[in-house]
Amino acid sequence: MSQKSCILLLAILGLNTLGWSQPGFNKIYSQYSGFDDFSRVIVENDTIFCIGATYDTTISPSPLQVLMVKMDTFGNIIQSKLYKDSLNGNLSMNITTGNIIKTAQGYFAFPVAVFGRASIQILQINRLLEVKSVFEYPVGENYNEFYEQIPEMSDSGFMIAGDASRPNLKQDGFVKRIDKYGNVLWFKYYGEMNKDESFRCMVKVSENRFVVGGTIGPNFNDLENIRAGLWAIDSNGVVIDTWVGPNNPNLIVITGLLPASDGEFVAYGRTYLGEGSWGSKVQISLMKFNASLQLQWLKHIGPNSSNYNGSYDMIPTQDGNFIMAGMRTSYGDLTAPSEDWGGWLYKFSDQGDSIWSRADNAPPGYTPTGQYAYGGVGELSSGSIVAGGEGDIVNKFVGWVVKVTADGCMDTLFCQTSKSEKVVVPTGVSLSPNPANNATLIRFAQPSSNGFQLVLYDLAGRILLKQQILAGLLEHTVQLSEYP
Repeated sequence: MSQKSCILLLAILGLNTLGWSQPGFNKIYSQYSGFDDFSRVIVENDTIFCIGATYDTTISPSPLQVLMVKMDTFGNIIQSKLYKDSLNGNLSMNITTGNIIKTAQGYFAFPVAVFGRASIQILQINRLLEVKSVFEYPVGENYNEFYEQIPEMSDSGFMIAGDASRPNLKQDGFVKRIDKYGNVLWFKYYGEMNKDESFRCMVKVSENRFVVGGTIGPNFNDLENIRAGLWAIDSNGVVIDTWVGPNNPNLIVITGLLPASDGEFVAYGRTYLGEGSWGSKVQISLMKFNASLQLQWLKHIGPNSSNYNGSYDMIPTQDGNFIMAGMRTSYGDLTAPSEDWGGWLYKFSDQGDSIWSRADNAPPGYTPTGQYAYGGVGELSSGSIVAGGEGDIVNKFVGWVVKVTADGCMDTLFCQTSKSEKVVVPTGVSLSPNPANNATLIRFAQPSSNGFQLVLYDLAGRILLKQQILAGLLEHTVQLSEYP
């Protein structure tokens, strides 16, 4: 740790009321109704694009519509539009399914579910939030379908990896190939009709090689006996290779894939850790594979959860690392401080080593009353990270966007990443000397009846020191000589 890091992080203990600049932000958005949410977020040229759903209550009937919002780097709305289905169908998204991509034509493409007609649409919009194309596909005999990922092909068409609930109520993974006009070139199911299989993600390795991730049955209600799976297929949907996940602990699903280097790819998913008093325990898992589907490493991260604890998006960063965005809760812990749950950001290296993490929910001044989750994440040219998704304040859905620095900090002087303890900072604090090499003396304006905990972080968010400051003290010395 550098001397500068120590100086800055100590200084904030005494000067936290001086109003240091805030490079990050935590904002909520509710423009149209009591149901506004962002399911997908993507960043391009330092412009933030948020896609979600809402009702336009100014018209009647007011079906659920696609909400498209464009923002600047400060989170200010530049433009906002709604896309209404031509036949008044309800257009919906789910933060846990689907993705958004940039196409070679300069559009954004993403899937939308249509209720009332039981179909899926793929929309393409430009940077002015104008809808340039709508491809619609009925689910047919299936009870429902989800389009999980839509990599673009060189002919401007798409490969679509998805999941269908079949007439016998079993799940089947499928891949659909469409051309640039939306025509279906081929459609294939994978797996056995009497067993459960699900496709949750897809990565394009080359024009003739794709890797699909998901989970394998026989019965998705039996978590002890389902496994994560990978399928390598060619551009005609023919299976080239497969991989089945381990069962100790039981890796049950792969939900996201991202190219790394030299044909390798990074994946994330969930691991089942058994049943407990609060239901099934799951944990987020990170993996890396080589081009031959050989597992390079597998790591389990974050707290156990019985909820929808998971990751919903992942991007590479300019510094050669990765950012994963999703939702974090603690298993059975209903007393956890609010800053320890909500939308979760996790930055890690190419080898899966943690760099920093943070959990966020409602902005200061608001009380979270429900789920907070990030559905998308992007990086600005400055290296700052922008994540967005959905929140719940007084049982009202809102769109939600948070921006932090490349170090994962809302405030560059006091990084709150990788924090597991709630830090209570007293008022009326001074430090001397400051800067300091060997030790600094903390002086309190008046003795406290409760005592405090002092926590020292470096700029990567790692905890270097924890000390208890007893009640009634007016002075406390912090030794720094062991830090270079």
